[in-house]
Amino acid sequence: MARALALLGEVADGWSVSAGRVDDAQLADMHARIDEAAEAAGRDPDTIVRMANVDADLAGPDTGHRLVDYARRHRFDVVDLTVPDDPDLVERHLSRIVGQVRADG
Repeated sequence: MARALALLGEVADGWSVSAGRVDDAQLADMHARIDEAAEAAGRDPDTIVRMANVDADLAGPDTGHRLVDYARRHRFDVVDLTVPDDPDLVERHLSRIVGQVRADG
């Protein structure tokens, strides 16, 4: 994995990670490896778009706030929220989540 992260820092435009598969300490280490490789290659690490695929409880009262907090704590530019194949559930909760994200953004 270390070589892949180094190569990513050297040449890639973006990085996508499934958030549930790595813990907070691993994420910090992964970002550091990408940043170090980018800087060694003469690149600005902040130009690499970082995206997290996140599973979240849509019905949770603070889901939107938690997504924004997660993105900020872990330096993600994009958070891709996985939604269930249940249009009624999505319709009931998505506007609240988007409102929370906008309020915190």
